[in-house]
Amino acid sequence: MRALRKAGDRIFKSIKLLTARRWKPRQESRPIMMRIKVFLHTLSLAALLSSAMGAGVSHAQGASRAQLERPETAAASLDRQAELIFWQSVARADTREMYEGYLQKFGEAGEFSIIAQQRIKELSKSTQPFDAPLANAARPDLLAANCDRLAMSPFALSRPSEIVGVEEPDPAEAVPACEAALRASPSNGRLEYDLGRAYWSSRKYPEAIRVWEQATRNGNKDAFYELGMASYKGEGVPQDYARAAALFKRAAEDNVSGGMVALGSMYDRGVFVQKDYAHARALYEQAIQLGSRGGLRNMGLLYYNGFGVRKDLSIARDYLERAAKQGDPTSIKLLADLSNKSGRVVARPQQVAFHSRGVHCPVGSTGGNTAWLVRGMPLNNFHTNNRGQIVAGAPTRCN
Repeated sequence: MRALRKAGDRIFKSIKLLTARRWKPRQESRPIMMRIKVFLHTLSLAALLSSAMGAGVSHAQGASRAQLERPETAAASLDRQAELIFWQSVARADTREMYEGYLQKFGEAGEFSIIAQQRIKELSKSTQPFDAPLANAARPDLLAANCDRLAMSPFALSRPSEIVGVEEPDPAEAVPACEAALRASPSNGRLEYDLGRAYWSSRKYPEAIRVWEQATRNGNKDAFYELGMASYKGEGVPQDYARAAALFKRAAEDNVSGGMVALGSMYDRGVFVQKDYAHARALYEQAIQLGSRGGLRNMGLLYYNGFGVRKDLSIARDYLERAAKQGDPTSIKLLADLSNKSGRVVARPQQVAFHSRGVHCPVGSTGGNTAWLVRGMPLNNFHTNNRGQIVAGAPTRCN
């Protein structure tokens, strides 16, 4: 205000000096000059007021606009924060209902609506009706049980009590089942043992050796016996009786009945080791204590042939019958031979019809329909396979 007044005074003095050069102001001219001065002061004041009012109006408009916009921005910020907190709860729950609740609350305008819609689709697929076996197939424990069912040996020390086991796995079923089980449960020695048996049945000897060796490193004791048999037969590895004997001994020390029978057989026959019937008999008896039909069979053979013991066909028959009732094919054949020697029928073949997995095998088919009778008791837990070999278990198919 003071600056504007000074500016007005300077303008007034300039006008006064300018007019003084042309005419000398008379007394009557003074009111005019005073009016000019008042006018200039008024003009300056008006300019000042106009400027102040303009600034005030602009400020008022800005303040009014800020007051109108600020609530909207704050509300939007609060809404977004609430949405973020709600979404975190939805993501943690990860259920279809929570995602649907999010969409119901925030709609397609929600920041996470696309993700919510995608998860609803994925969860809908996972909850569609399905077959229970297919759903359970992904469970490691059920995959392992299926592998055991298809490939576990009936005589393995590691056989679970609820598993019956098979003597000769069907590789078409056992290999993929055990591979899947092992993928779900890596470094499982029991499953590695099963997979090795499945590979062996499909004549994939190197693969079987590899997984059996891995099984021994993972604590499976039955694999020592299998590796010993591979070295003894020279299948998958070079034939090595020394290594076979060492592996059989290791298995026998771990209470694997197969290792006891195999090592006893080497002493029985004098393979690599000095023939020792007494040691062989002791190993067979240990195996019999563990329920080994191989131990029963080999003890019967000792009495049958009189090796290390007095020959006694009656004792031999007793051991062989016990082994035959467990489905041992060699014992069945020996009993048939004993029937000829004793003059009475101890075992004879009989044609029967098998029902296996809902498939009827007619009499005369090559799928395996030869049962045996031991003192009138049918032994239906073995059959003659397509190669004419007597193997344990009911036939899996008819030909």
